Amino acid sequence: MRLIGMLDSPFVRRVAISLTQLDVPFTHESVSVISTFEKFQAINPVVKAPTLICDDGEALMDSTLILHYVEAACAKGATLWPRDAQALQHDLRAVSLALAACEKGVQQLYECKMRPTSKQHAPWLARVQTQLQAALQALEQAVQQRPQAFHERSQAGITTAVTWRFVSHHQPELASEASYPLLAALSARLEATSAFVQWPFDGPGVQPSAAQLAGSAAPRMGYTILYVPDVAASLNFAEQAFGLKRRFLHESGTYGELDTGSTTLGFAAHALGDMNYAGGHVAAHASEQPLGMEIALVTDDVPALHQRALQAGAREWAAPSLKPWGQTVSWVRCPDGLLVELCTPVA
Repeated sequence: MRLIGMLDSPFVRRVAISLTQLDVPFTHESVSVISTFEKFQAINPVVKAPTLICDDGEALMDSTLILHYVEAACAKGATLWPRDAQALQHDLRAVSLALAACEKGVQQLYECKMRPTSKQHAPWLARVQTQLQAALQALEQAVQQRPQAFHERSQAGITTAVTWRFVSHHQPELASEASYPLLAALSARLEATSAFVQWPFDGPGVQPSAAQLAGSAAPRMGYTILYVPDVAASLNFAEQAFGLKRRFLHESGTYGELDTGSTTLGFAAHALGDMNYAGGHVAAHASEQPLGMEIALVTDDVPALHQRALQAGAREWAAPSLKPWGQTVSWVRCPDGLLVELCTPVA
């Protein structure tokens, strides 16, 4: 069988990854419905991606119908769906939400990329964006309620992860990690698995971005994220001990941020770390010694802030002292295990 279409299409990519997970052999041809329209038209006059050319030459379209055929005819009994009826219902809803998000993401992309700005219809775009965010919100709740259902060998997991990679790339202002931490963590975890790596979003034939063509700028420090047992408690402590302001706490309680300027200080639940990578991590709160890293907070009055932190429940790690270069510093350890240096500005 031949799979026709570009991997930057979430519909093509979910088919490629699913066929790989089902151990169904196929070849992939990177043909675009836009830049190589005539070539695609010669294969399938309808020019719809994905197209699956079956062994007898018949062309199937629509990713869900293609996958239905593959499981029925080629997978030798293997399936990416649960066999329990109630679990199947939940997975079908999750996949339908993910596909709705994909469809709305594609609609917005076409409106913004294919039409001149003067021809774009703002009310239509607003409606599509509302639908996209509604789908993502419901999908985030689904992952929160049934995390065990979303993995690399479930259609719910595959389609959700592929969807997030697509919409977060093209609509980062609508699909941010801060707004949807569970979807972002799920996608990161699955993108590291072999089938996802084999069929990458920026795979063969995908046009590089303008930044890639021009030479990408050096990365900047955007986030420091600490894995803690209780995100809300860590935010509360930081507010009380250091006077920092909370930016937000996600409704799931698994991720939150402080307003710390250009570099965000975030707190994530240990469970998110477990979803992000399989190797595990050291829980700072459970370690007798602090981790070999710290957060440094600059203040004009180290002794006062040091005392405030102790009163809020921090442990003193090193009392305030004046260094030879003229800087006053101290260290405290927070209840979640974080080591914090308090220091005056360097002259």
